[in-house]
Amino acid sequence: MAETLEGMTGLERLRELAWDVIGVELWDVLPENHAKKWGAKEDRRSLADELRDVAGMIERERALPQGVEWPRFDDGEPVRVGDAFAGFDGNERAVYRIVFGDGFVRIESEDGAAIAIGYGERAKRPADTQERIDSDALKPGIDYWGCRDVDCSLCSGMVGGEKPWERYGTIDCDDAKTLDLLRRQRELDARGAAL
Repeated sequence: MAETLEGMTGLERLRELAWDVIGVELWDVLPENHAKKWGAKEDRRSLADELRDVAGMIERERALPQGVEWPRFDDGEPVRVGDAFAGFDGNERAVYRIVFGDGFVRIESEDGAAIAIGYGERAKRPADTQERIDSDALKPGIDYWGCRDVDCSLCSGMVGGEKPWERYGTIDCDDAKTLDLLRRQRELDARGAAL
């Protein structure tokens, strides 16, 4: 659970609220005349379950048109708000907004810097650093892979175009995170040795 709501999207806030109301029954918060509409008493639905279901519905409803793919980095992982990307000048920026245009996607930072890539093209990540690897090592597996509140079958984490469990042969997110950090560390060490 997050310490603050600052910087969260509406969907992220909805999912965070679902975490914060675990244990609250839906029928406890609905007036009697509305409980039946929601199936609150019959199904004994929790408020958290209903909020997660609504968040999933919103994600499905805002699916991209056919032939349009969500932008991805060159390693196959989807671009998310807050991710680091390499601007045209090579400097590291944080994704603030993703805008779809006619045949292109514009990835913007909060300071107004942006890159535009065609559908199917890949955005570039800044080169990995020891600081980034060390920081990522402290994250729980579900935050490392960006899949908090997401059913594992819908995992959006990617490594070289594969799901973590496909790449590393384990269904445990933390084990996959450890193996991925080791891979990243070896690549960083090899880059340093080549310099």
